[in-house]
Parts: sequence; structure tokens; C-alpha cells
Amino acid sequence: MKVALVLAPLLLAVLPVSAAVAEEPAGPLAPRNLCGSLPGFAAFETKLKDAIARRDADLLMQLASEDVALDFGGGAGKQMWRDRLDGEYNNWSDLAGTVALGCDRSAQADSAAYPYFWSNHQGNGDPYAAMLVTGNNVLLRSGPSPHARVKGRVSWNWVTGGYEAPVNGYHKVTTLSGQTGYMAEPYLRSLIDFRLIVSNTDDGWKITAFIAGD
Repeated sequence: MKVALVLAPLLLAVLPVSAAVAEEPAGPLAPRNLCGSLPGFAAFETKLKDAIARRDADLLMQLASEDVALDFGGGAGKQMWRDRLDGEYNNWSDLAGTVALGCDRSAQADSAAYPYFWSNHQGNGDPYAAMLVTGNNVLLRSGPSPHARVKGRVSWNWVTGGYEAPVNGYHKVTTLSGQTGYMAEPYLRSLIDFRLIVSNTDDGWKITAFIAGD
């Protein structure tokens, strides 16, 4: 299940500082970048963010492997990805949102993944039900309404509840502490939403997958 997300506070990662003024994300899985110290990665990431900001397909394709994986049905390759950047797939938007969520490196330092939390979901249970709260102090309400009583708040952490369809724009979720309530859909991102995988190859850092699902 792909869940919509609002990442305005995070677009500082791909937009000029003057374009957004926001509260600093805070919480166990708040976006962070642990990839910058990898040899050569900073230069790769600068080009990646530049390609996203300018929607420069040619530059993006220079950063991708020839057989970049795009789905679990065999979809792959630069030309297919180029075709998906606009139109129905709107991969530019998905790509910007994914990169804005930070980056984590592998223990072997030979690969990296966006978003940051993708490498930090082990032991989180059913991936189809797991969702990340993408905000600070996101309200947990007693019902699917902005007027319902507030039961709690969650900042950048896991909740479960991805199987049920939203009601009035709210998902029924359960927090890690066991509280059940409703959260606004724009602040929730499915664990198996898009992730960008980058590998250190003989030709330098290359995008080897931009894929959603499981």
C-alpha cells in the first residue's frame, strides 16, 4: 500500500533554504544523513539533489545503473525510468519525497538507502501494516475527525494499521505503546513505499533500484 505523505518540512533537503521555514524534525526515526562520510558519496548526492531540483532527467540517468530496478514485475532500465518520471507515475515527486527522508549506509559501506528509516525497520512486524509517522507531535485522536479528542502524540516513529482504508482522511493506527486511535493520512508513510538504493560500483556510486512494494 502506498500512503500519501506531506513532506514540506523536509524539502529543505532539495530546495533552497529560503523556500521553506520549518520546525526541525525530532524523534527516533527523524530524517538524518549517515551517508556523507562514504568515499565519493557527497559528490553523488549533490548531483542527485540537483537533478531532482531541476528535474534534469539526463543528469539523473547518469547516476543510474543500466539495469536499475523499478518494480517487482521485471520493470527495469534507464529508458523505462525516464518514461516514468512524469505523467501517471510522477516519479519526480516520489523521488523528491524519498530523498528528503534521509539516508543510511550499509555496515559494509558499499551501499546506501533512502529513506533513512528503510535500514532501521527490522523487527517492526508486518511490513504491509507498518507506517512511519512523518512529523513532530502528530496527533493521535479518538475518532476520524479533526475535532475528535486527542489521545496522544507521536513524533517520527512507527505505528501499525496499514490494512484498513482511511476514514475521512484518517487511518486507524496502533502506536508502539499500544494506544489505538486515528491519525491524519498525510502524516503517514508506508514502510514499503518508495526507497532508493545506491551501490558502489566500478563506475562509482550508482542508483540500482527505485522501487516500492514488497
